[in-house]
Amino acid sequence: EYVRNIYIDESNAIGTAVLRSNLYSDSVNQVFRSHFKEYLEARILMYENPGNIAKVSEGKSRTGVATDALWQLAMQQSKLPNMLIPSNNMVPALNEMFDIGSKRDILLHTSIPDLIVYMLLTLALLISFTGGITSAGELSIRDLVVICCFIIFTSLIIYITLDLGRPLRGLIRASAAEQSIPELRKMLNP
Repeated sequence: EYVRNIYIDESNAIGTAVLRSNLYSDSVNQVFRSHFKEYLEARILMYENPGNIAKVSEGKSRTGVATDALWQLAMQQSKLPNMLIPSNNMVPALNEMFDIGSKRDILLHTSIPDLIVYMLLTLALLISFTGGITSAGELSIRDLVVICCFIIFTSLIIYITLDLGRPLRGLIRASAAEQSIPELRKMLNP
C-alpha cells in the first residue's frame, strides 16, 4: 500500500502544480507547461526502465534540469508586482512535487535487507535438513507429495518476499497506481 500511495501522491502533486500554473498569464503558463512536460517525461523514463542504469541516470539528469527551470521560473515570477497570490500557491505545490519525487527515487533503490534474505534461506535449509532426517527408509507417494509441496511453497515464499522488496522492478506491482503518472500527459497536452 505504501508504494501505491507514493505513486498517487506524486501524481496528485504534479497535477496540482500544473493546475496552479494556470494562475499565471498565458505566456508564463506556457513556459511552466513546457517545463512540466519535460519533468513528467523524465520521471516516466526513470520509472519505466528501473533496471536500465543509463536510462535512470538520463531521467535523473533531465529531472534535475526541469526542476531547476521550474524553480527559477517560479522565483522570477514571485518577484514581480501582483504575483504574490500565484506565487504563494505555486511555490508550495512545487516543493511538494519535488519532495515526493525524492521519496519515489529513494523507493527505486530500496530492497529487502540482506539479513532477511539470509534468514529465509537458512530457514529453508534447516527445515529441509530436519525433514530429511525425520523421514526414515523408503519414501511413499504421500511423502514425495509433501516434500514437493514443501519445496514449492518455500520457493514461492522466498520469491514473493524478494519480489516485494523490489516495488518498481518486480512482478508484484501497483499497476493501476503506476498509470497515474503517464495519464498526466493528457493534462499537459490539451
